[in-house]
Amino acid sequence: VGASEGRFQIEMGRRKILGTASLSPSDRGEIEVKPLDDMISEKVDLIKIDVEKMELEVLEGAKKLIKRWKPVILVEVLDENLKQLLAIFDQVGYRIEKIFPDEGYANYLALSKP
Repeated sequence: VGASEGRFQIEMGRRKILGTASLSPSDRGEIEVKPLDDMISEKVDLIKIDVEKMELEVLEGAKKLIKRWKPVILVEVLDENLKQLLAIFDQVGYRIEKIFPDEGYANYLALSKP
């Protein structure tokens, strides 16, 4: 899933295993990406995001869903993307409840503001 529809190809990560792979845009890519807002219409209670560098795109493509259903969000975010993550959470009315830090990234548990 992502911010908009498109085609992507797999780029192997630093460890050369699928668990660290990421996607990059490519007209000839084998992977089709769509926004969650276009894919899900039923109630959502929890969104868990671990997408190797595409976390912001996933959240951008899920803003309507998040605003409507106010699910709990657990998202892994690169340290360099934290400022943008906080801006998105502010736009959809969310706050960080708990942070699970790691080297170069952290997992953030976010809840809708009361």
